[in-house]
Amino acid sequence: MADQTPPTTVPQQVAELILQDEGLTSALEDAAAEVVLAWALRLAGQVVRAREEGGLALDRAALAEAVAPVRRVARQLSGLVAARADLEEREFASRLVALVDAVCAVCGQ
Repeated sequence: MADQTPPTTVPQQVAELILQDEGLTSALEDAAAEVVLAWALRLAGQVVRAREEGGLALDRAALAEAVAPVRRVARQLSGLVAARADLEEREFASRLVALVDAVCAVCGQ
């Protein structure tokens, strides 16, 4: 069994997992990138807190596993924002619904 990550380093490790993924914001302007990163950091924090409250492991591998779905939906959001100007309304709406579904799945709803 892997060692538990000390609680004081968990938020830092979660932030690193999000912030080091350049693919989350590479296609975005700075202002949009900041919004996506702030959202992803909040969502990742919620996911990890839920895992912690459920008594699940918080070692580095477990944190990476918990944050991976957040990174996927953040990439999906980033792609939608970047492509928005080129999308027809129906395609935008379809992708937006898919994004909401993906976020609900990450949140366990």
